Amino acid sequence: MQINNKREARQEDPAQDLRLKVKELGTRILKMMGLAAQMENPTPALRETEKLEESRKGITAEIVGLDASIQQLQCWAISPRLM
Repeated sequence: MQINNKREARQEDPAQDLRLKVKELGTRILKMMGLAAQMENPTPALRETEKLEESRKGITAEIVGLDASIQQLQCWAISPRLM
């Protein structure tokens, strides 16, 4: 039954997995920043943080594009009913 709930959630929000990935990246970024703050030479941790931030930025852009596409499709689905 849980599988059906996941499928239904994906149908409601196709970007659900991407949103979860963004959340996970945020957690990793916070941990990496905490580690960098404790290091004598934080450069490696800051580089890794930058990579994680770039990944998060790319996934966020993908979500925005997906959301816009879904909204457009929903408008098209409704518009014939309005005529």
